[in-house]
Amino acid sequence: MTHISPNSDRVQHLRLSLKWSREMTKVFSKGFYLSTFLMPARLRRDVFALYGYCRYTDNIGDSPRERSLEEVGFELDHWRKELKSAYKSGESQNPIMNAFVHVALEKEIPIELPLELIDGVQSDIQCDSYPDFNSLRKFCYQVASVVGVMMTHVIGYRDRAAFQHAESLGIAMQLTNILRDVNEDWQLHRKIFIPVDDMARFGVTSDDIASGIVSERFVSLMKFEIERARGYYQDAQRGIALLSKRGRSSITAAAEIYASILDEIEKRDYDVFSSRPVVSVPKKIAVMVRTRALSPFPSKGETHQGNLVPERTKEIDAY
Repeated sequence: MTHISPNSDRVQHLRLSLKWSREMTKVFSKGFYLSTFLMPARLRRDVFALYGYCRYTDNIGDSPRERSLEEVGFELDHWRKELKSAYKSGESQNPIMNAFVHVALEKEIPIELPLELIDGVQSDIQCDSYPDFNSLRKFCYQVASVVGVMMTHVIGYRDRAAFQHAESLGIAMQLTNILRDVNEDWQLHRKIFIPVDDMARFGVTSDDIASGIVSERFVSLMKFEIERARGYYQDAQRGIALLSKRGRSSITAAAEIYASILDEIEKRDYDVFSSRPVVSVPKKIAVMVRTRALSPFPSKGETHQGNLVPERTKEIDAY
């Protein structure tokens, strides 16, 4: 039996939840947040809800906190249970989950996808290294590709082949993260994500990473990994045209901005130890302006997975 408080206001709670998700995106991913302004307002709101869930989940395992691995694992288990309950009831008292499940159920995102993300975060806190690229690729799929697949559900698509290319974009972005954060991952977590067999192939050791020496061996390793990432970006590019027009330009901009991090690594001669390679705000804005100029505007009432985009209440939309 369901008991509803006379003071409860489900619409108001959802509006507050959506605002929280928007702030999560703005704080934790400034580049992506900027690219969402190429989207219609309703789609942008849904994307914030998805990003909020993904960032919150990732932060459980990745944020520096005074918790043991056992305690973090307990928190992930609780989050997994909350996700399953939210999918059944359609709501959650956790604002991030509440915003996400509203969008997830509307866009028919299979629960296996957000569950896979939790599994990826859990495996990350239990794993110190990856023996080969196959094992790293599985991790990249869990923590990044599933995000791209969920995003495809939210944006809409005209061909299911878009999902395969979304997986590639997730892998490309996660590999970019790994190369950008080589120093940070070691300093904060004593962890190296670059596959062990790749490091051995180029003669790079964990001691080399710890010392922050940009040797010829390290440069060769970075060149190899950058080309691998760019291969995934190239495959992902072929899928963007399969997305709904209303989100296509934003994903194009986000992918280009993220891929530019690789350019920044090259510009500094592969020195990722002195400071974190970033893309400047003027460069991000330039990418957005160019992308918007080249992208078609979506027509009114454009279809989503073959169905009309559902209308929403003004109360929820006006957040």
